[in-house]
Amino acid sequence: MKKFIVLSMALMALSFFACKAFAAGEGGLLTDYSFESTSLAVGTGWAEQGTVGSIATSTGQKYSGTRSVQFQDVTTAYTGRYLLSDTISVAQSTAYSAAVRAYASADGTATIRLKISWYSTHTGTAALASTTSTDLAISSPGTWMRVNFDNQMSDPSAIYAVLEIAAMEPGSAGNNVFIDDACFIQSTTSVDNWKEVK
Repeated sequence: MKKFIVLSMALMALSFFACKAFAAGEGGLLTDYSFESTSLAVGTGWAEQGTVGSIATSTGQKYSGTRSVQFQDVTTAYTGRYLLSDTISVAQSTAYSAAVRAYASADGTATIRLKISWYSTHTGTAALASTTSTDLAISSPGTWMRVNFDNQMSDPSAIYAVLEIAAMEPGSAGNNVFIDDACFIQSTTSVDNWKEVK
């Protein structure tokens, strides 16, 4: 009986610490969800795409932690400024939700687009399929906003995913957009309903 009690207590302790460790990962399945790394290269969590040198980590604006990512002088096309996450392991035919915090430094015309690409092997091959959000407006400049891309179904053959975060400003360029606290979770509901998201 005593051995059973000791074993039960040990399992409860292990479960508690596992839950606490999971709770600490507010970005869900992402590496470096809050962009604390000073590097934006493959293997560090995120890789800079578009115009080289126009995306960088920043301490000037941040939602949490010590850094965010700044998209400098966003262009009129999403291909000008975007980030790709490191490869994420996913389950097949399963719903996932993504979100980021976004901040625009000037007028309220800048938009964010989130895109999830599904892969059957690592990302050296073409994507099986992709799902792309609508233009998500940063409607309140000077304020951190959450933009969501909820309940996206993975491809039936997918075992990996890559999250793309892009910013643009239709009609006129020059706004600075900051991104922080990205999130990618297995979920059939909004990330706002995920208890680990602040």
